[in-house]
Amino acid sequence: MRITTALPITAMPKTTAPNWPVCVKSSGRSVPRRPLPLLEPKVHWVVSRHRQPEDAQVNKVKPMKTFANLAELAACVGQDVAVSEWVTITQQQVNQFAEATGDHQWIHVDVERAKQGPFGAPIAHGFLTLSLLPQFFDKTILVSAKSMGVNYGLNKVRFMAPVPVGSRLRAHLHLHSATPIDVNGLQLQWNVTVEREGSDKPVCAAESLVRIYA
Repeated sequence: MRITTALPITAMPKTTAPNWPVCVKSSGRSVPRRPLPLLEPKVHWVVSRHRQPEDAQVNKVKPMKTFANLAELAACVGQDVAVSEWVTITQQQVNQFAEATGDHQWIHVDVERAKQGPFGAPIAHGFLTLSLLPQFFDKTILVSAKSMGVNYGLNKVRFMAPVPVGSRLRAHLHLHSATPIDVNGLQLQWNVTVEREGSDKPVCAAESLVRIYA
């Protein structure tokens, strides 16, 4: 996105009229020449077109990657296929996840105590971060000819850094493999790296196995 800003160029300073010589008419009468009027300062404007700073573009919605069929998606093996939109982690989400799973540890749900704890704020459950994978996929990748998809499991998961409440997360999706199954299906291994905005260290890395059918 571009924005247009008008920037002033330094105006010319006021100047006084010079001492013009006396004009002598043919009649012989000396008449002082009329002084020129004072020059008024003028402001000139130029248009500056420039990009917004990078941090102003974090809300930009990335287009969904669309594939006509399973074969078209399978052709992307070995590639970084997509990057998801940002998702904000709220305290309400954390509390609801605690209710659903029974994990009410104070580092997640006791806001005041957590502020005095090792992370300086309440943090999301690691499995809450992992549970966002279906959302990352659904909002980023579309296979038009797909009839359904199921989670088949996980090969490996690591939670490398905490996720404080209020963090914004997004997933980088790399298609590691695509193996034909049954008559009309594929088993996909996605290597997913979950990034937290403002941090150089990923918060989660997972090898996700998904089965999709035409």
